[in-house]
Amino acid sequence: MVSAFLQRPAARSLNGDTGFQTTLASVFLYFVAAGLGTVMLGPALPLLAERWHLVDAQLGALFLVTFAGEFVGSWVGARRLGVSLLAGAAGTAVGLFILAFAGFGAAHFVLFCIGVGLGAGLTAGNVIVGTLDQVAGEERLEDSSRRSSRSRRLALLNLSWGIGAIACPLWLRSSLVLSHRAVFSFLDGGAGGALFFLGLGAAFLGAAVWIFRSLPRRFYATVSTKEIRERLHWQGIWMFALTFGLYVGVENALAGWLLSYAQRLHPALSAGGASSVAFCFWVCELGGRGVTALVVKRVDERRFYRGCLAAVIAVIGVLVFVPHLRMASIYAVTALAAVGLSPIYPMAVSFLLARTGNHPQVGKVFAGASLGGTILPWLTGVCSTHFADLRVGFAVPGVGAGLILLLARSVQRSSSSQ
Repeated sequence: MVSAFLQRPAARSLNGDTGFQTTLASVFLYFVAAGLGTVMLGPALPLLAERWHLVDAQLGALFLVTFAGEFVGSWVGARRLGVSLLAGAAGTAVGLFILAFAGFGAAHFVLFCIGVGLGAGLTAGNVIVGTLDQVAGEERLEDSSRRSSRSRRLALLNLSWGIGAIACPLWLRSSLVLSHRAVFSFLDGGAGGALFFLGLGAAFLGAAVWIFRSLPRRFYATVSTKEIRERLHWQGIWMFALTFGLYVGVENALAGWLLSYAQRLHPALSAGGASSVAFCFWVCELGGRGVTALVVKRVDERRFYRGCLAAVIAVIGVLVFVPHLRMASIYAVTALAAVGLSPIYPMAVSFLLARTGNHPQVGKVFAGASLGGTILPWLTGVCSTHFADLRVGFAVPGVGAGLILLLARSVQRSSSSQ
């Protein structure tokens, strides 16, 4: 029975509805798991700090190695899309199973390997969904219809990622509750953390099996140069890479450190209670991406993009300049930041793929996202430690959001000129 379940079905054509929907289902399912894995360090920070007795700079180093791995994975992730998606899911699963029992030193290498898997899979998934209309022979669509269709698919894809991100702090809470049961006594004092990472590993393993059985075989081939719409020049690479990197850095710095910020302002909060801040962030980002998918045809995308960035900068300013926030205010700031950020990444990816199509070198651009995710959360922790105030650390994602806004016109002009 197991062998029959794992047997890969015959190749499907993307020219029919079945192949199109099967491909979308495979990538969307992976993105739910990827949402869990990408944000896991934020909710887990208090547990890891207690488990290994770490200060902020050391916790920031965990972000550093994870997103360094994502940089490597993203760099090569667009060459063979199916291989990147499958190997990324399976490799991340193995890494999470090991991380459940690893020490602080070994965790650096394991997190790097997990990052490689996430970077490869996320890059491949974005390119597959963003160029699926071309692969499926839908070039008959008008340019404006294709652009709005791409934006909607990418918004919904990132919405599925948000579902996983929301489930992450919920699973952390469940892990802490389950860890007190006698059946998990063999895990000693670290039962909650071990269960948390084991559950995440199981999610990636399930996604890997689904991809192996369902993704059409044509995606496992190397991208053909015939599918290239335009050569990527270095100016386009750095512009989009910087935008992606700054966005992911801002997002992860806020999502990762807001939980710790709430716990420090309100020490009575438990690790499980503080995780509700992360839950609020990802719920609001999820809702924001759902709204984006609905309104993208009815608004001026360029103004909407820049307006959301301006709102994010204003919200981060509140974190930096207001010395003490009540829990209700922390939830409000978290929600506004998440809603403001929600349209930025899928719209930026849409701008990129409108210009390049399925380009084998587009992974270099997505690698920029991992580079920003490496640096900004780490710098936030370093600034917090140096100034002994996490509010000062939040100036780092504030500057990052400002730089994205400065790049906005160039990114949009590049895509609209095609």
